[in-house]
Amino acid sequence: GLAALASAASGGGGVSSKHKEHRRLLRQSIESYEGNDPLAPWLVAIKWTKESVPAAGLQSELVPLLEDCTKAFAPGETHADKYKEDVRY
Repeated sequence: GLAALASAASGGGGVSSKHKEHRRLLRQSIESYEGNDPLAPWLVAIKWTKESVPAAGLQSELVPLLEDCTKAFAPGETHADKYKEDVRY
């Protein structure tokens, strides 16, 4: 679940195969999430990216993630109304 991903997120920098695999698992957790707070796995992925990606590559990984998150909760999407006033969004 999210707790396991968050605890696993504490490791490593660099763009190793381990890093890429963890990033893939985070994206998979976003896509397969079925809980009450669909923003939560996005926040885990964003936090992990900010903490794990070296400064030189941060923008190239963080910007697409933030754009995808914004699109997922944009007006007209399923959870848009729920999160429009949420400070985490």
